[in-house]
Amino acid sequence: MRAQAGWYSTSMHAEELHQLDLEIAAPSGDAVTISIQGELDTTTAPRLINAAHDALDGRHDRIELDCDGVWFLDSAGVRALIVVRNEALGMGVDCEVVRASGTVTRILDITGLTGILTHAAN
Repeated sequence: MRAQAGWYSTSMHAEELHQLDLEIAAPSGDAVTISIQGELDTTTAPRLINAAHDALDGRHDRIELDCDGVWFLDSAGVRALIVVRNEALGMGVDCEVVRASGTVTRILDITGLTGILTHAAN
């Protein structure tokens, strides 16, 4: 008989999956911040890209992606961060991940993107 223990045996409800909250804030200055809370995955990544398109309105010289509240990040989420960065840079807008959670920091380190997305190399 198999033991029914461990994190994988916890039942999850659909409303608990794919949670993502985005908040766009543009305090006085040249930067706009998108605060990301939740799971940045294949289902939610397009929402981040759409929010970044809204934030890239030509009024700001810098976009900050506050990832302190991201508790799950998959390859689609990483791709979304790269897409936002590339589109911002293509418009002459600096883009950086700020306040990365432990999850985000670990994934960016593993993929070799820390210096590219966080300006840690500067």
